[in-house]
Amino acid sequence: MDKLHDALKVLGYTGHEPVVYLVRLLFCLYAEDTTIFEKRLTNLDESMANFPYVNDQLFAEPLPPAQFYSKMREALLYLCAPDWSLISPAIFDSLFQSIIDTDARRSLGARYNSEENKLKLIKPLFLDALWAEF
Repeated sequence: MDKLHDALKVLGYTGHEPVVYLVRLLFCLYAEDTTIFEKRLTNLDESMANFPYVNDQLFAEPLPPAQFYSKMREALLYLCAPDWSLISPAIFDSLFQSIIDTDARRSLGARYNSEENKLKLIKPLFLDALWAEF
């Protein structure tokens, strides 16, 4: 990811834009490996119909297209190899916060909370009972 970030900066993408591109990329890699996106070997137009609706805030902001060159393509292909379903979905909390405007984040009450702190809340509410039942 850092190689792609640096390459985007070289192309003139600074600040917010490269971060949004990389968060979108990470989401798509994760979605593909967790089968949120159906895996198909068809042409792009047909396969686009298989992408389910996802939170429009992640993809709502229009960004100028990035022109990939060979080293960026290699970095992207390298990123496609690992099984992204193995990462904790909690990583998306902090990533989404990094791309949401600070004022919008305040008005939504969106704050990053660690996975540990979230578990302090949800364990006694329903996870403990599920584990006991299991």
